[in-house]
Parts: sequence; C-alpha cells; structure tokens
Amino acid sequence: MKQVERGHWTNEAKEYYYAKRAEALGVRERGKTWDSRTQENNVVNTTIIPSQQDHAGSLGVHRDTIARWEKDRKEIAEDPELAAKATTLEGYKEAKKAVRTDVKQSREKACYTPSVLSSNRTTSY
Repeated sequence: MKQVERGHWTNEAKEYYYAKRAEALGVRERGKTWDSRTQENNVVNTTIIPSQQDHAGSLGVHRDTIARWEKDRKEIAEDPELAAKATTLEGYKEAKKAVRTDVKQSREKACYTPSVLSSNRTTSY
C-alpha cells in the first residue's frame, strides 16, 4: 500500500488493483448502515464491507474515479469470457477496451435506429 500512497503506480495498475480488491472485499451499497449490513450478511466477525469512498481513500484517488472503475468492473464481471481474460493487468486492459467498444457501439446503434430517425423528421407543408 505504501507504493500506492507514494504515487508510484500507474492509473491502470491502480484500477486493476481496485478491481481485485473490490472482488475480494466487496463494495458497500449506498445508504447501508452497519446494522443493516450485519443483519443482511450475518457477519460474525468485525469486518465491514468498504464503501467506494473507503476504496478511494486506500488508493489515493477520488470517489468519482472509483465510481467509473466500478461501472467497468461490473461490466467485465457480467461477461464470463471477459472475466476470465481479466486475471492479469494486460488482460484487464483488453477486457476494459472490449467493454468500452461494446458500449460505444450500442450507443451509436441506439442513435441511428429507424424509429428515432423518423421521429426527428419535420414535415413541411
């Protein structure tokens, strides 16, 4: 952790480390209190699930950065093929690139569907 605090890690390395840390420790949902987490998860020991803010503090980045990383991490985890690829730093980079490409293509496809184009037409009389 001292290496992270000193800023010797690249952003990609921090993001990969966060993905592995979040996978192992989890990420507490917004609005959850200690009591609701304990009852929900039947926690026996005193370990609590860290929030995005806790993860951000540990890695020395802003919470908004963690929120972006979490979105990518969830997308990668949903696809078994990408999750298998993301076991190394280089594999994680490739999986993230694939997720970003898929998201970009789905946005472009949504923008150019015939129903959207026809509703944008104006009729001149």
